[in-house]
Amino acid sequence: MMKKVGLVIQILLILFLCGCNEKEIVTEDDSVLSSEQIITVDSNDTSENRDLIDDFLNGDIPAYYDDDRPLWFKDMLFDEAEWDSYSLGVRADFDNDGEDEQSLNGPYGGMCLDIQGDCVRIMAHGQGTAIVLDYVLVDDIYWIVYKDTTHSGRQHYHFIRYNGGESIEEEHILEWHEDENGERRHYYDDEVITEERYEEIRMQYFEEK
Repeated sequence: MMKKVGLVIQILLILFLCGCNEKEIVTEDDSVLSSEQIITVDSNDTSENRDLIDDFLNGDIPAYYDDDRPLWFKDMLFDEAEWDSYSLGVRADFDNDGEDEQSLNGPYGGMCLDIQGDCVRIMAHGQGTAIVLDYVLVDDIYWIVYKDTTHSGRQHYHFIRYNGGESIEEEHILEWHEDENGERRHYYDDEVITEERYEEIRMQYFEEK
């Protein structure tokens, strides 16, 4: 009788030990999986390529106009069917400071986002059919352009070159408009020029685009 009792106890002890070992293995596996998942999330959140512009595009922070009005990404329209919709543009060094800014395609040429200090600023943006935003690259230097090319009786370009920061280094006005007799007068800054000279200057800016 005692032998049977001893045998039963041994069997129960073996089953108990096996159960403990199995439970311990499952716990270790669960721990490993959880750690891997946490590392994946952390690595995405602390990516070296992430910057303040990415934070704006992710909806975490606003961008600011010159008058400090905030613009949130969630408030912008992204619908190709609408004329005033935005879409992601390109990153390029639009202010010539050695770091890329972000363009957004959109109404009147969209806008350009720049990291200034500890926030995102709207460096340039289109403001209507008479102030359409554009960019040109001349001799590896970017110029911001505001243009009016859709109205009858006039054409206007305002070229702005930044000095590698927030200050304007150089700017020029190229335009023509019709007088009361319907004749065109061409100007480069304050200088009266010929139509041929006007086209020559215009192509100096736009030929590389």
